[in-house]
Amino acid sequence: GAQSDYRDVLQAEPDHAVAISNLALLAALSGEPERAYELARRASALAPADAVLRANRDRLAEWRAQPARDQLPQLPCDSVVVAIAKLRVPGDARALGAAW
Repeated sequence: GAQSDYRDVLQAEPDHAVAISNLALLAALSGEPERAYELARRASALAPADAVLRANRDRLAEWRAQPARDQLPQLPCDSVVVAIAKLRVPGDARALGAAW
């Protein structure tokens, strides 16, 4: 699945901010706020100029701080669909970065 694909990208390129950010989104969807925030924080630190990664980090920080996490935060993740599609290209870990 997608998580395995992102981990493959990270094996080839450990500091791939988009793959890390997408793992953060998957962690959020799995109900893991601490892990989601830590991954989003790392991704935004690797690509500080990327507004989407910063917004994801900030929204996940807000979500993590809420006592009741009944609802996932609204994340600007339109590019994730494109990124996942690009990631499906076998052997092309760098293609994911072109989607952002």
